[in-house]
Amino acid sequence: MKYVKRYYQALLPKIVPHLVTHDGNVLMVQVENEYGSYGEEKAYLRQVKKYLEEGGIDLPLFTSDGPWQATLRAGSLIDDDVFTTGNFGSKAKENFADMAQFFEAHGKKWPLMCMEFWDGWFNRWKEPIIKRDPEELADAVKEALQIGSINLYMFHGGTNFGFMNGCSARGTIDLPQVTSYDYDAPLDEQGNPTEKYFALKRIDGRKFSRNAANGTMDKRNNRQKRNQLERKSQLFRNTGYHRRVDPLDLSSNNGRIGSEYWVPIVSNNDQKRCGQ
Repeated sequence: MKYVKRYYQALLPKIVPHLVTHDGNVLMVQVENEYGSYGEEKAYLRQVKKYLEEGGIDLPLFTSDGPWQATLRAGSLIDDDVFTTGNFGSKAKENFADMAQFFEAHGKKWPLMCMEFWDGWFNRWKEPIIKRDPEELADAVKEALQIGSINLYMFHGGTNFGFMNGCSARGTIDLPQVTSYDYDAPLDEQGNPTEKYFALKRIDGRKFSRNAANGTMDKRNNRQKRNQLERKSQLFRNTGYHRRVDPLDLSSNNGRIGSEYWVPIVSNNDQKRCGQ
């Protein structure tokens, strides 16, 4: 835990100025994510909570787990009055009922919140791209909003740059995820609204009529201005990498002997430590 503490000591001073209690826009802070699917050490969860509070986090804290009883028992700090939320993407009536039962067993009359309402899914190499029907999603969201609150995950697709894509597993088989985290989200990886966005907007307009007349944000309908590039720079020349030719590889490379690849620039001391 000393490494967690050291990390928080570096991270939290950057977060605190953005809390709503400091005129920022951060409303809540999460202690752990789906820890109940991994472990059940309450001492660990309480220590993380302590580090957050010592670091100046003065907002409501919460945990988020699968909505079934076992994961809620294992991953929450409900007896410490840390708000408990669930993660799911359908069957809101059933899942919220499980959460309500868990709250009742601990004497809590808390609101029901799905912190990750999965509107799509991530994708793995060698598997079909996962899509979810927009109208089916809209119906599932409508069901959830009749009972509790949700946070759409993801609302805006994104990109896992470099080696940040991650990897899950099934038994002994690795299941690496692709670079794109478009997630089939209402706003795609480029930020354009999809059919899901408009399906959800129609529900929002019926439930919250004041939003019904808001204009769209479809950037594809906007005329794009052509920008002339005036300067350019080689990526690897400015990111600590240089070109190396491997003389031991006798494969042809644009008429030259050897193969080219990019390697990190290291100091002489680093090379000595690596035995080079």
